[in-house]
Amino acid sequence: MKLIIKLALFLSLVAGLSAGAMSYVFQLTHPIITQAQKEAETKQLNAIYKQSHFQSVSFDHKEYPLIENIYEAKKDEKREGYVYKISTPGYGGHIVYLVALDQSGRYLGYSPIDVTTETSGFGSRVGTKEMADRINKKQIGSGIDTLSGATISSKAVVKGIEQATAHYQKHYK
Repeated sequence: MKLIIKLALFLSLVAGLSAGAMSYVFQLTHPIITQAQKEAETKQLNAIYKQSHFQSVSFDHKEYPLIENIYEAKKDEKREGYVYKISTPGYGGHIVYLVALDQSGRYLGYSPIDVTTETSGFGSRVGTKEMADRINKKQIGSGIDTLSGATISSKAVVKGIEQATAHYQKHYK
């Protein structure tokens, strides 16, 4: 009986120390990771709208739950369009991406941020040029084709784009 108690206490001590160490490392790395993610997002925004200034726009998260953020793109104080940061549940987890809509009613750009939770070779294809080519430069409302073999993931992307389009048409058109 004493052996069982000693082993249980030892296991509890090891588990507690491990949890404490993981928490400490998380606290050290979280600000660095967050900053790197913001820089990567800014780089992607600038790739879509070159030499533009971006300002976050407030919106109703309850009405548009898939939209994480909306950026208004301005160049020389003239509005060029909007970029939506979207997070949709895919096959393996959340797919995070940017989609830009311009003033003329076109999808200007699709830029994946995180598709790492999707199945490699299938669902992860939503992060490729193949998916971007199905979206970029299309007229709003003309329909977006899904990828065969990645149906769940690409339908999730399309669902998020449809929600961004609905917001855009209701508030900015």
